[in-house]
Amino acid sequence: MRNIIYITTLFLFFCLPLKGAILQCSKAKVQQIGIHDGNAIHCLMPKGWLHSASGCIGDYFSFPKQGIYQIRLNTSKPFDKGKFPLVGVLVDNFLKVTGNVNSSKRFYVFDVEIPAGVHKITFASIWPVKTGKNAMALRDMAVDYSTKEKSRKNPLFNLVLKKHFRSIEIAAKNPKRGKVTLSSHQKWVQDCRHREKKAMELSKKGIELYRKGTCTIMVKDAQGIPVKDAKVSLTQISQDFLFGANIYAFTNFKDPEQSKRHRKLFADVFNLATTWLYWKSYEAKEGHPRYWETENVYNWANPLGIKVKGHPVLWDFPINPAWVKTTIPTLAQQKKRVCGLLTRFRGKVAMWDIVNEPGHGIAGLKVDQPYKWARECDPKATLVINDNAVLANGFELFYKVIDEALKRKIPIDAIGLQAHVPARGRLPLDQIRFYLDKYAKLGLKLHITELEVPSDGSPIRQSAFGGKWTEKAQRDYLLDFYRICFGHPAIAVIGYWDFAEGTAFMKGGGLVRKDLTVKPAYEGLKKLILEEFRTKETGHTDSDGKFTFRGFGGNYHVVVTLPDGRKIYRAFHLAEQQNAKILVDLK
Repeated sequence: MRNIIYITTLFLFFCLPLKGAILQCSKAKVQQIGIHDGNAIHCLMPKGWLHSASGCIGDYFSFPKQGIYQIRLNTSKPFDKGKFPLVGVLVDNFLKVTGNVNSSKRFYVFDVEIPAGVHKITFASIWPVKTGKNAMALRDMAVDYSTKEKSRKNPLFNLVLKKHFRSIEIAAKNPKRGKVTLSSHQKWVQDCRHREKKAMELSKKGIELYRKGTCTIMVKDAQGIPVKDAKVSLTQISQDFLFGANIYAFTNFKDPEQSKRHRKLFADVFNLATTWLYWKSYEAKEGHPRYWETENVYNWANPLGIKVKGHPVLWDFPINPAWVKTTIPTLAQQKKRVCGLLTRFRGKVAMWDIVNEPGHGIAGLKVDQPYKWARECDPKATLVINDNAVLANGFELFYKVIDEALKRKIPIDAIGLQAHVPARGRLPLDQIRFYLDKYAKLGLKLHITELEVPSDGSPIRQSAFGGKWTEKAQRDYLLDFYRICFGHPAIAVIGYWDFAEGTAFMKGGGLVRKDLTVKPAYEGLKKLILEEFRTKETGHTDSDGKFTFRGFGGNYHVVVTLPDGRKIYRAFHLAEQQNAKILVDLK
């Protein structure tokens, strides 16, 4: 009897309509074309690598509150598993969850966490794409059509539309959250702008709250009496927060003047330089690593106050030197690589991506031993675990890798969040904050790594706002991205990826052109980092001989001009969220 009740309950739960919004797919406003005119939809999977979608279909829905929602796809017939092995849900053009196709199922139910507001919800039928070069060029060709004329001309899309997708149902898992209703493209765009504006306001408050400290300059004469109306002029000369980029083009220029200009342009803005360590090239011949490459970068950077980061020590991807005969290097080979680098550059290289992209599980590289070896070899270095897709879909597997490693007391210091995936996609600013909040719960500092935005005139993908990636669009988006991240308390580093064209991961991704003329993005970031994110104040002491200001974390020079014209010079450091008192006396 119990079994009958249980089976009946399951049948009712899965087969009865959800008490929410119902969309007949034949009336869907959103039709995302997969293979058409040589273009393909590429989706970054929750499990890591690139897959391709035959097409997506859905609409715009209004969600009353943030929470877990059940999204159900009803099909008119079971999928052909050979053609469409996976089905997935995209929220605002970003793939959130997938499920395996079952040749006997006619419906698929997914639990998806969705913020309040209007969102674009689509279903996609997906098949795998081999990893390799294609996996390094992720695209998502999101196209909305007010008419279906173009869609009807696509036979593959018609296959999905007419033979498989029948209806979509969405309801809150907790009925108290309210009812989901259908909405419109216009309201979705408006809501996207509203959410981003709200996220920017939160970050603006966060910058003031988390990035600054309070400092009181106290001026006293030789007898210890406060000096009233002394002029105080202070200038921040360096920042604690790290703004960086990779400097892979460090030795690329044959012309000494070009090399000199490249390095000056870098040093004028950034205080962190990422240098390459790709094992296949760095140690092509066993026992002969290119240590001098790293030494040269350090010797240039150190006198300028620029910290150095090494990327990557180990990579869970099968691109090892030819002399490593196995997909996964042996533990002895791994240890020699880790200890060789961290011992050689102890006290020089400040941070390392010890294991890169472990969440993908491509080669099956484990994280425990490499981080333990690294800590033993350089106890003061910052050990980073780095992966992509986090800001696109949360990458649950990466989160799980870190969470479980921390429970095992593995010495990981920071989490690197790559931000050049999906290529040419525009990550929504509110979504960035959403996933930063999520990863901050792990209790480690977060580093934005491998941030890259193109400027080659290609379409802006995965965005409600459309447009093209012009040099102006690159600048405008980067400035917003930096402000969003700088205002989050868990962020400690914002690292752009390719500083210069020529070594760029994507076409147009550099901040300076091949001829080393600067783009608007470079000029914008320079002003943002050196002016907006630095403090320069002038004022006068009050009757108690005090001058109080709020300033960004970093080193300062202060000049106090006494009422009789004499000047006193001091240097001091102010930390973020610190309450500091600096005494300037005439003794």
